[in-house]
Amino acid sequence: MTRTLLLLSVILTLLGCPGDPPPAAPPPAESSPEPTWVELGKGLRYQDLVVGEGPKVEWGDTVLTHATGTFPDGSTFWSSYDDGQKVSFPIKEGSVIQGWVDGVQGMQVGGKRKLYVPWALAYGEQGRPPTIPPKADLVFEIEVFEITK
Repeated sequence: MTRTLLLLSVILTLLGCPGDPPPAAPPPAESSPEPTWVELGKGLRYQDLVVGEGPKVEWGDTVLTHATGTFPDGSTFWSSYDDGQKVSFPIKEGSVIQGWVDGVQGMQVGGKRKLYVPWALAYGEQGRPPTIPPKADLVFEIEVFEITK
């Protein structure tokens, strides 16, 4: 009889008793938070999607990048990835649209940044027909590969 009770006790322990609470659920997987937007002024803002390492892009540097340009609705109008040719430009007035000059400063090699560029810091009132309509706000994802001081 003692042996039967011991065996019954072991079986109930292994199977669990009807009154036992269910095992605790595993904690939810942590999702990475959405990058926050940083305001630079005049409507220009950015999100760092990947923070690079090394020196930061400064005024007067030349950067080697890949970039994709989209409209705020997400439709792509241009991408350097399409032809595999990286884009090099100096960080100075008039070299590229002002949103790039202001928005790329502070990035590091290996970094990837999303820029929201208001029309006044992009192609302005005239746009760049036929691809960019007048007064078009633009969104760019820019990845920095090299900085030349």
